[in-house]
Amino acid sequence: MSRVTRRQAITTGTVGGAATLMGASRLEAQEKATADNDEAKKFVGKWKGTMKVPEINYLPVEIEITEFVFGKWCGELKHAAPLDADGKMLGIKVEGKTMTLAQTVFRGRGRCLDGINVLTLIDDDTLERVWVDPDTGKARDKGTLKRQAK
Repeated sequence: MSRVTRRQAITTGTVGGAATLMGASRLEAQEKATADNDEAKKFVGKWKGTMKVPEINYLPVEIEITEFVFGKWCGELKHAAPLDADGKMLGIKVEGKTMTLAQTVFRGRGRCLDGINVLTLIDDDTLERVWVDPDTGKARDKGTLKRQAK
């Protein structure tokens, strides 16, 4: 048998006539996870900006994102007055230039809500943050944040 690549062997299901244990779909999932992890690294750092909020008008926000791991805390957020609230963000997914995080508020819960954060990289030093209301599933607050540090 001619020399075949690992991908060819897994895709065809044989290596020298023997059946492989790993399917092509599993290999593709591993490759996608690696690509998504590379994309996630672009979000790591400290970000600062303002959010357009219907009830308050403009609201300052700071976000720090550490290493992205699905289902783990991977960031913190701080809202200055008038919300004066802090929370953590849990990794949900990364797809291309978009990262989705679940926000849980720990300080200032009476003034600030939990929700979903959808972060989209505009360029290396700018991202758009959209806060999605968990009760309605609709985007409500939007803002632009600038990278402060990596």
